[in-house]
Amino acid sequence: MKISIGLAILILPVTSFAASSWESSTEAAAVAYRKDYKAERGNEAAEPVGIAMERGDGEIITTVYFQDGEIHRSYIYGCHKHGAGFDCHKEDRGEYGAYKRLSNHYKAEEMAKSIAAALEMFVRKVGPESLIRTMKLWEAEELIRFSITYQKDGIKNEFMACHYHDGKEMDCHRKGNAGPGEPGKK
Repeated sequence: MKISIGLAILILPVTSFAASSWESSTEAAAVAYRKDYKAERGNEAAEPVGIAMERGDGEIITTVYFQDGEIHRSYIYGCHKHGAGFDCHKEDRGEYGAYKRLSNHYKAEEMAKSIAAALEMFVRKVGPESLIRTMKLWEAEELIRFSITYQKDGIKNEFMACHYHDGKEMDCHRKGNAGPGEPGKK
């Protein structure tokens, strides 16, 4: 019993920090996206369709996907810690052609919060958070879908779909594929 409690204490801080880093870059990139969109276009930005993150050297490259009319676009940010928070600097943009959003129920902040539930499942079922190289999340069919690329005996993918149970707690389920509506595809 003491060994189990000791392992839980060792694992908990790692997963809490990991969720915080991925969540923080998502939240900071969503704020930067809204600011940049308003500065360029003069009106409020729509909620992002999805967000992709790639672990880099000292930063997380974060892509915010959005729908601009019927065109699917993105702003790409380099996000890194500044003291206790994250700061994102726009580095590039992308355009992916026509896109039809499958649902629009989750705000960027809710997507960011779903990361903790997805990481908890990843750590429990696959391995430590440190294996993760990229993470993409998007909303489709009233679910927040995840595609996670990780390094464990080669490059592998883990797919999940997350949603609220009874409107209170985010719950994730493993899936066999990415599912529909994945942003960033041409």
